[in-house]
Amino acid sequence: CTISDADLTKLKSIIQSATAAKKQNAANALADSSLEKCPMLKNITITLERISKDVIYLKSQSISDTSAEQAVLSTQEKIQEIVKSRDIFEANFKQESTRVQGEMTEKILALRNEIAELQREIHQTTNRMYEEMAELVFHSIQLNRTKAVNDYLRKVGENMPTKLVERLEKDRRIHYGAIILLTKLNDQKLMERFFTASLERLKQVNSSKYDELEIGKNVLVNMVCFAYDIQPKLNDVWIRQWDTVERTIKILFPTAWKNKNDSSDIKSRLMCNTEWPIELIVKVSQ
Repeated sequence: CTISDADLTKLKSIIQSATAAKKQNAANALADSSLEKCPMLKNITITLERISKDVIYLKSQSISDTSAEQAVLSTQEKIQEIVKSRDIFEANFKQESTRVQGEMTEKILALRNEIAELQREIHQTTNRMYEEMAELVFHSIQLNRTKAVNDYLRKVGENMPTKLVERLEKDRRIHYGAIILLTKLNDQKLMERFFTASLERLKQVNSSKYDELEIGKNVLVNMVCFAYDIQPKLNDVWIRQWDTVERTIKILFPTAWKNKNDSSDIKSRLMCNTEWPIELIVKVSQ
């Protein structure tokens, strides 16, 4: 692994910029000729770009200001520690290292491992933050605090956090309460994101485990109710996700078409004032 002084200076700048909460194209910051001389640099810059995006996301959160800000500060401190502790950025080492290829390779490998570990820590911090947010939303729905839920959902970005969906699933009434609040908010994108995220979760249900099966059935019935309650607003996403709906029905209610007990089971889970979900599930299960 051979690196020029200019490349090391640029790499140091990329590392320091990763926590500045500014968009950067770190993955393409070094010339192809430099990457050919030290291929590990490509992995490092790609990871740094991901870290940069994670930090931008953490900085954008306002529901959990304190934890998000602490995560950013901690990341910035660790980046600075990495830069200071890596002697490859010191002038004397740079001059000598061009003659000692093996030593440079060892140092770059250590740097790559440190940055990869930092990325894992950021993901763990983000997951903990999602858990805190999900708990807040769960209790807000219980108390019908529409504004708190609204503020949260508008801040989560394009993807509905899995932690939130998982938390809501644990109580079918709270899960359906979230649907009612979404209906009141009348935000098309939010409704579609919640619908899609819930269906994606259904793909992961292990029907051989009773608890998962029960949660899956409740969520499926709720989502069919959701589609019915606000039609035609979910028609487009319903069509796009139809394969998932159909496949999930056949997994969760495989005998509904011939077993009257299944129809009673579906009816007992209904939170909406229509029997259309029963009719749909029975028909599709054939």
